[in-house]
Amino acid sequence: MPVQALPRSAVRLGLTAVRLPLTAAEVLTRHRGDAEWPPTLAFEGMEATVKLAVGQALGDQVLVAEGRLTETKVAKLRQATELEVQAEEHRVDAESELEQRRRQDGERRAKAERAEADQKARLARTEATAEKKVADEAARKESAARKTKQASEQAVARSTRATKRAALSAEEKALRKEKQATVRKQKAATAQKRISGSKQARAARP
Repeated sequence: MPVQALPRSAVRLGLTAVRLPLTAAEVLTRHRGDAEWPPTLAFEGMEATVKLAVGQALGDQVLVAEGRLTETKVAKLRQATELEVQAEEHRVDAESELEQRRRQDGERRAKAERAEADQKARLARTEATAEKKVADEAARKESAARKTKQASEQAVARSTRATKRAALSAEEKALRKEKQATVRKQKAATAQKRISGSKQARAARP
């Protein structure tokens, strides 16, 4: 076995021994095989640093290569994790923005619906007011027409009664005149008879 292989094996065994608690934790937390789990990434980053340091100190290029390979792997995993975190943040932001837009759209729709309802209510009130005004005007005209008709009928009735009274009065006057003329004629006839009787009586005397 090359001389450099002994320290290399010792480093590997030491790192494996140090990793045992982490391995147990991975099993317990069901992160076995999850290379992106933060404790696993932290350990592999430390492992890469140890291999690079020991390899460079001992001039063991195999350890250096393993350290660099692990370091590159950890860097890529951390970058991938960071990208996932950023993607999740973007997703959360997008969902939040979408929810906000939906909420704003809902508020605008509700506001528009309220405005439409208010406008319909105003139109209904305006129409009701106009209809009431027309009905009131029609009732006023009907009442005025009824009063005018009633007044006209009363005037006609008064005129008719006055005409009848005038006709009756004229008829009564004519009857009175006729009666008076008859009385005068009767008086004249009676007087004439008296005169004739007196003349006959004088003529009959011896």
